Amino acid sequence: MIIKLEDSGNVLKKNLMKKFNDKSIPLIECAFDFLVEFKSNYEIKSCLKNEEAEELLAEYGTCSWDPKGNPKFEFTLTRQIQLHEEDEYYQI
Repeated sequence: MIIKLEDSGNVLKKNLMKKFNDKSIPLIECAFDFLVEFKSNYEIKSCLKNEEAEELLAEYGTCSWDPKGNPKFEFTLTRQIQLHEEDEYYQI
């Protein structure tokens, strides 16, 4: 299915909430599988068609968003795309 970049966040969120209701699968496995599915099932309109223009990124580390709090481990998954005739990348 082809969707607009500006609609991608809502489509992702709507489908993600359905997927996370299954408590039998570990959360990180569920998130990774879902993002791979999302990339396969939803094409972003005007996205370049080469492997460097659309990537799945994983980031991890410890940080503290609250200066008074203790650092916590974080793991994020992101779909990164580049649109035709644009130099910047977008992250969903």
